[in-house]
Amino acid sequence: MPCTRDPDTMIVTDILPLTVLDVNRQTYKQLKLALSLNLRRQVFVAVCDDLPLRNRLAKGLAADLKADCESGEVPENGGGKTRQSEYPRLVSLELNLQDPNPVAQIEAWITRHPLPDPRSPLPVFQVLGLEKLTKATPTVQWSFLADLEASEARLSDPGDRLFSCSILLWVSRPWGRTIAQSAPQFWHCRTGLFEFEGEPTPVAQSPEYSQTTIEASPVIPRLPQENPPPRPLLPLEQSHRETEGDYRPLKTPTPLLTAPSPVSPSSPPSPLSPPSPPKPPAKLVELVWATVNARISADVKAEVVPSGSNALPLQLLEQVEHLHCSGTSRGELAHAYVKLGSFYRDGLSKGNGGSQNGATVAPELLPQYLTLAILAYEEAIALMEKDAPEWGDLANDLGNCHWMRSRYQSQPQEKLPDLFQAVELYHQGLQHLDVQAQPSVWARIQNNLGAVYSELARYQDRQENLQRSILAYQQALDYRKGEPGGDMRPYAATQNNLGTAYWNLAQHRDAVQNLKQAVSAYSEALRHHSRSEQPLEYGMIQNNLGTAYWNLAQYEQPKDYLMLAIAAYQIALMYRTKQTVPAAHAASQNNLGTAYWHLANHSQSEPELRAEFLQEAIAAYDAAITLGETLCHQAGSQSSPSKILAFDLIAAHTNLGLAHYQLVTQTNAIPDATCRAQHLHAALDHYIQGATATQDQPERHQNAWAYIVQIVRTIYGEFGIEGQTRALSRVPGSLLSELMRRL
Repeated sequence: MPCTRDPDTMIVTDILPLTVLDVNRQTYKQLKLALSLNLRRQVFVAVCDDLPLRNRLAKGLAADLKADCESGEVPENGGGKTRQSEYPRLVSLELNLQDPNPVAQIEAWITRHPLPDPRSPLPVFQVLGLEKLTKATPTVQWSFLADLEASEARLSDPGDRLFSCSILLWVSRPWGRTIAQSAPQFWHCRTGLFEFEGEPTPVAQSPEYSQTTIEASPVIPRLPQENPPPRPLLPLEQSHRETEGDYRPLKTPTPLLTAPSPVSPSSPPSPLSPPSPPKPPAKLVELVWATVNARISADVKAEVVPSGSNALPLQLLEQVEHLHCSGTSRGELAHAYVKLGSFYRDGLSKGNGGSQNGATVAPELLPQYLTLAILAYEEAIALMEKDAPEWGDLANDLGNCHWMRSRYQSQPQEKLPDLFQAVELYHQGLQHLDVQAQPSVWARIQNNLGAVYSELARYQDRQENLQRSILAYQQALDYRKGEPGGDMRPYAATQNNLGTAYWNLAQHRDAVQNLKQAVSAYSEALRHHSRSEQPLEYGMIQNNLGTAYWNLAQYEQPKDYLMLAIAAYQIALMYRTKQTVPAAHAASQNNLGTAYWHLANHSQSEPELRAEFLQEAIAAYDAAITLGETLCHQAGSQSSPSKILAFDLIAAHTNLGLAHYQLVTQTNAIPDATCRAQHLHAALDHYIQGATATQDQPERHQNAWAYIVQIVRTIYGEFGIEGQTRALSRVPGSLLSELMRRL
């Protein structure tokens, strides 16, 4: 952190400007982290034109990695901790102009310093002194470039145990461009590019690098709706495959930590360089590295120690590359891709503030995780034999990823291709499954197929797609009844989803018949849900059941069905508590208020009951509005209520205002004048809220104004001019002139 100094004191320093320092600090942290991950066969290029700064950075890396190693904090192959050892973690080598072959120098060092344990990782080698090539003869320069280009073959050879180390090459910008043009094979196999800012240093005729001349640098810090439609309980289910295992380390360097600019080599590659071995799709490789880089950058900005989960996808990618190079079976390579895809799939399921392997997955990274899961699974499904037992699970997971990607699109025309692709994959999975041999997989895919058909019904062919959804859920249920005493949660989840599909179909045709089917499905789901083990799911299904009963009351036996709806909502509130799920609690309170209000309207011949039901409606609406407004306030002005709440907050205000008004004007339950005035003032306040919030909705706005005028006139009729004056004092000044005009 910069020090705070007396503004009258002039201090002259030779360090870089603050903005450059910040850039170099961030770059240094990323470089140090890349080295500390201890991945093998990586080629890092550090660009720095300022030789004193370069020397301080190189010395700082050696000191920091040594300190981490001594404290036991250096991850070994992405996980665990190395034991304390005197063997160096980073070795600095000065380029030998007599034989400018850095790979040969590394080999000679390893020969002179054998590993104490053959299983121990080799150190990282940082090569300095390339700036001396500027004053060397063209023969020495071309010898260096040719050796560098030829070294790519050794670095890519999985059988070369000697070169399982990683290399950090320090270059100036001119030499970086020269290597990119004249040794393109080597340049393209680099893993990361780290650029430091600084003034170029003139190169002396015979500069000598000595570790004793590198000083510790102060620029290197230590890395410290009124009745919302029921929603599916489990719209999609993942396959339950084991994806962990022993991940083999890299055998070939993986491009790209930062994407290089295209280069046009000034000379063809060396004829000694063999063709590049088969590799995974470039898009997959680049996006893996970009995502790892994004997570590292986020950790650096947050000044937290990065998790080993940054290294795991690189290890999985390494395993894929090794299998590509070794000519292994298609099945084994497919399983390696499945592991990579499942890593990102699991990250999706734990996103939005969740964690993966102990590390938070930032919401902005979820689209990249989704794309990576799809790319990896697509490679796997193309390689795997369709009669393999895992093929159905893989088709299911890939279909799920397409369904999730549709959720990231805002327009229906953008969603449909992924939804169609998900349906196609589910059908392919079912086609290649033996239902008798894998009944649970069959049921899982049918359940997910039903969920995606329900999603498609929102955008086209509503009735047809809802019927397809119902059929898929029914076929899933045939294989989910299970054994007595077995796990009935999947069966209950599908019954809930089936109820939701029937509820949606009832909005378009055969309302009574389909609503009764929905009630039957929800009731069956509740019979197989544990209240103690799944309280939130149980409460959600009770809320769905209440909504189905409320809808039935619009067609027949209104009082009976409304009483059933009220009972279901009251049970739902016992499990959807204000402390655990406040937004869901508010929604159920709103639904309860609506059910009571309708029941009051069906009890006009029983004035005492009607008054009681109106008071219950007022209490429920008031609870919903109070909690809903608290949640909106906590979320801030940037979030609209519709994104936070599952009900229309303004509709709740107007409904509550109407209940207050009806309790005074249509019952004899409130004889006290003061109480009557309080209810009328409350009704006025809620309708003012409605008029203020619906100025861009003409019909609702005019309806709110009509009630405001009616309430003020009622107050005048009961309490005279004094009462009207008190009522007008509650009206905001911006609305008062309009109200006077209407009166």
